[in-house]
Amino acid sequence: MQIIALEGVIHATEIPDATKRSVTDVLVALIEKSQMEERFGTLLTRPDAAFIKRLQEQHPSLNARDAIVCLFIKIGYDTHDIARRNGISPRGIKSVRYRLHKKIGRGKHESIKTYLGSL
Repeated sequence: MQIIALEGVIHATEIPDATKRSVTDVLVALIEKSQMEERFGTLLTRPDAAFIKRLQEQHPSLNARDAIVCLFIKIGYDTHDIARRNGISPRGIKSVRYRLHKKIGRGKHESIKTYLGSL
């Protein structure tokens, strides 16, 4: 709804069409990033938001917690750091990682970090 209202305001202004498209694209990206931050409960950088978007496009079965754990794995956080940030035990994160291997389609001995780094 926000995007439609903003597009109407932008298109009503007297600026070149290329500028309108550019402004609209930036605003859409900012709104999507804001919505993701709200959903995941953490501030995201633009590359983080883009990574999560690609991850969810390729693996729509992942929930919000799965996506944020994938982001932390990609960034290089270890199990204990991820557990602390999510308020669960390190054993709980190990279980999440195990389920991620299944959801993403990686074998037990395939590196999930390597796969996530390639996205």
